Amino acid sequence: MESADQPHHGHNIKRVRLLFGLPQKSVVALLGEGWTQKKLSRIENSAKVSRAAREELAWFFEVDIDLFDHFDEAAGRIALGCVTKLRRQLRSMGTIEDRLIMEEIVELLDEASKDIDRQTKNMKRLLSLLEQTKRKLENWPEADESDISWTVKEPAFHLWRTA
Repeated sequence: MESADQPHHGHNIKRVRLLFGLPQKSVVALLGEGWTQKKLSRIENSAKVSRAAREELAWFFEVDIDLFDHFDEAAGRIALGCVTKLRRQLRSMGTIEDRLIMEEIVELLDEASKDIDRQTKNMKRLLSLLEQTKRKLENWPEADESDISWTVKEPAFHLWRTA
């Protein structure tokens, strides 16, 4: 079992590979010389993977190397989906430049950051309203039901005449 302090690099590498839907054979074939299925299998089962191997695999999958340290499956799926969609769009336009990909990713992160800020502000407002309501309820005078006179007044209608 992985602890919060000690990531299992191999399991996270395997998760990324599986998210891309690639079998080990395909990854090894695309990585080229120096890579075998046995080596990749050993890496995927290792708790600690060398920085050089993680960098090469991060380059291959075109993901940030930190994903192998801190893997969140839901966030990983969303990020990989966005990157894959962006790559398809760029390839259909006949270009795939790292600069364009990075610009798009930065734009997506900016939008996400704005959404998080907006949600945080809304939650703070809600918390403030709840605290105000709680204080009002705590200071509400205790009264008998007989003391409370509830009256409902009918709305007044004004008829305006025009000459």
